[in-house]
Amino acid sequence: MALLLAVLILLIALGTVAMFLLRHWMPAVASGSALAFDHQFHVSLWWMGGAFLLSQLLLALIVWRFRNGKRLRRGAVAIPFLELGAMVAATALYLWMGATGGMFASTSAPAESASALHIEVTGVQFAWYFRYAGADGKFGSIRPELIDASVGNPLGLDRRDPAARDDVVSSQLVIPANRPVELTLHSQDVVHSFYIPQMRTQMNAVPGMTTHLLLNVSRIGTIEVDCTQLCGLGHYRMKAVVRVLSPQDFAAWKNTEFAHAAAKAE
Repeated sequence: MALLLAVLILLIALGTVAMFLLRHWMPAVASGSALAFDHQFHVSLWWMGGAFLLSQLLLALIVWRFRNGKRLRRGAVAIPFLELGAMVAATALYLWMGATGGMFASTSAPAESASALHIEVTGVQFAWYFRYAGADGKFGSIRPELIDASVGNPLGLDRRDPAARDDVVSSQLVIPANRPVELTLHSQDVVHSFYIPQMRTQMNAVPGMTTHLLLNVSRIGTIEVDCTQLCGLGHYRMKAVVRVLSPQDFAAWKNTEFAHAAAKAE
């Protein structure tokens, strides 16, 4: 029975490791910072995987070695030293991962730039809205009492404010490739979380607070945005997309949207 249990422990451990090695679990990468994140993640996973295999091997060895009660009493003296060594090794490993992960987090975000594109992101049950400053480069005023998605004003823009008349509100985040983008996040109701899996980047949108997120996407295409906070019954459908365009296509899109906003304001 002891031999069967030891073999079963080893098979489960090897099967678990094989499940992770036989496929790539991470989404496709859309930015350079995501590559650095993946490297850090895989290094940590290899260390943790090695520790997992070693602990399961020791467990199977102990099950087999001390299957007899007398042997267990004779070898019991060595068990506390094994436990102490495992705890010291685990502590050192976690401290190392915390230190390297902290250094990575502090250096992975792109630095602020004067050429950064500023976009406001607002989370509301159950949608994301993205606001661009108009041709004047200024964000207009918002009044909560004017919020009404049914009349096309989900953010409560005060159209009496000249700076708000040409603001563009979109249900898609459209950005140019290879240009810093600074997102300013807000929430109208509950805590939402703006998560872009292909960029490995995430930031909460909190009612009454302003949070920021810096992006710099290099790959042209469409990327999914998810909300990773349980924000209500419609949480499952709180999604959006990031459309990454070439600088020329983004300029054309921006000019078209600004023209539409100016026409609506007249």
